[in-house]
Amino acid sequence: MTKWKILLYGILAYVGLFLDGSTGVRLDFLLVVLIVFSLREARTWAVLFGFGSGFLLDCFSPRFFGLNALLFTAIAYLLGSIGERVYTNRVHLIAAIIFICSFVYLSVHTWVSSWGASPSLFFPMILESALYNAIIGIPLFYSTSKLCLKTP
Repeated sequence: MTKWKILLYGILAYVGLFLDGSTGVRLDFLLVVLIVFSLREARTWAVLFGFGSGFLLDCFSPRFFGLNALLFTAIAYLLGSIGERVYTNRVHLIAAIIFICSFVYLSVHTWVSSWGASPSLFFPMILESALYNAIIGIPLFYSTSKLCLKTP
């Protein structure tokens, strides 16, 4: 990875740590950065970035310590594998990937943090947040396209 990529994703991760909302419809900017990074980079780098950013997020909210690191690492591994094998440069595909990853992450995180309460109680909030992440994630994905060209 070039030094500019490291700087860009470092700044985005730093911003994502402080933009994380706590209630209601929120933008999970760090999750969107993780998804973009995982689709752009190799699986190994994606997993390292996923674990590191999840661990840092857990340090700021230690109630369920390790949950974000586990979920971010799993998402990074899956998307790193997809990014290496699939041509991911179509708007609808990027939007679908960001929406599905956000929906799964928010569903699992909400279910675990609410101690197994019915997911239908949180469904509108999860759906709106996942849609919001997808809308914000598309411009972020394409704005990093010039800097993050894959080289063989």
